[in-house]
Amino acid sequence: MAARVLVLSFLALLWTPLALAGTQNLTIDDADPRFSYSPSGKWTARPGPCSGCQAEPNSSLAYDGTWHDTTFVNGQDLTPFNATVSFSGSAVYVYCIISHAQSDPDGNTDMQFMIDGEIVGSANIPPTGEATYSYNYLVYSGQFAEGQHTLTVVNGQEGGPTSLALLDYIKYTTEVELLPSSTPTASGNATGPASSAQDTQTSASLPATTSLSSHSASPAASVRSYFNSGMGTILVMIVMAGTTLL
Repeated sequence: MAARVLVLSFLALLWTPLALAGTQNLTIDDADPRFSYSPSGKWTARPGPCSGCQAEPNSSLAYDGTWHDTTFVNGQDLTPFNATVSFSGSAVYVYCIISHAQSDPDGNTDMQFMIDGEIVGSANIPPTGEATYSYNYLVYSGQFAEGQHTLTVVNGQEGGPTSLALLDYIKYTTEVELLPSSTPTASGNATGPASSAQDTQTSASLPATTSLSSHSASPAASVRSYFNSGMGTILVMIVMAGTTLL
């Protein structure tokens, strides 16, 4: 009787659905309530009205049609302006709209990026003098241990130059559990009408949207492979024959 139970348990293991570990890239838009902006009065949600905003990018080329606008002015602002968001993952990618103008607006970009309170990167992008914008512009990417993290996008620095930030969205990579038949879908890059002659879309490379890690598969994977090879079938037949004699 015990042998029969053992065999049945063995067969159940063979046909247990495999759970595979994978990764997926997810998007958080600038208008998502998970973002917080400080000081709140220094950040403006666009494309809504803004009397003090000089940058006027094409909203149809921004991710989900929105962005947050802020300008740190040298000699006027004493502390930088922050945008903060938390996520659970192992990598993050920050995308902005970049103005290349030298005036109206001053498109100079001087940003820093913090993960869990520590500075991990910066973006210093001087304007070219062209009255154009670049969209989906990757200003920072970083990888770290899987877990809960807080990203802070810092525009400007004490004593630093004037800096324009047009924050569009972030992507982050997180672990997911997948079944062999599942086909996960992650948010893609912003889509919109073809760029005009004065606008450019910048494509940034990301890891594959979904990657399966075979080494993370259930132990049933190797057992099932053995069974499918034919050797497992012979083993089961032997065990079943033995239990019949018990």
